[in-house]
Amino acid sequence: MKLPTDARDEQRESAAETFLTALIVLALAYIAGTLLCQWLQPIPVTPPPRPLVAPAEAYPPLSVPLPTPAPVADEEIARVCRKIQQKEAQVKPENVEKVITALCGLESDNNPNAVGDGGRAVGILQIWPIMVKEANRIAGRRQWETAHRWNPDSSVSMARTVLTHYAKVKRLGDTPGDMVRLGGLWNRPDGRAPAVYLAKVERQLNMEGTR
Repeated sequence: MKLPTDARDEQRESAAETFLTALIVLALAYIAGTLLCQWLQPIPVTPPPRPLVAPAEAYPPLSVPLPTPAPVADEEIARVCRKIQQKEAQVKPENVEKVITALCGLESDNNPNAVGDGGRAVGILQIWPIMVKEANRIAGRRQWETAHRWNPDSSVSMARTVLTHYAKVKRLGDTPGDMVRLGGLWNRPDGRAPAVYLAKVERQLNMEGTR
């Protein structure tokens, strides 16, 4: 016997509603179970950090005591201090001025118009162009031009800059106050002026009465 069309449609709708209801119930049950499991799960506890340095009691005492440092004599401390001061020492400014005065007499006989070394050295201190460049390098700016070599004041200023810069113990040996060696720096800033030039400087200093 066949059911009427309206009855069959009602059965299909009823079955679909029952199926959807079952799906919803299953989904709600799954969600509820998941939340319950998360709620019941214990909260993890982070252990405290381990100390970077072990406590003192973790190390056994030394069986042999450490040796006591030997005392340093006051004389030794004073000697080291003097050595450091000598390395950092520079000649006195007044000695630089005395040497420059002697160099003016030695290089040009105090003649600001003197020309030597084939025209490369001019002025009262017979300054080469390379010495002008070196004086500017030490000063940290272009303070002098080659034309300033003809000016006695500018020449003395360049010499003062160069000699003061190089007048250190490493250039003068163990006698930073030796004005002869200081004068030799004008000939060789590396401290290797020939003995002939040093003898001329010494003779000029004696003539000037500045030693």
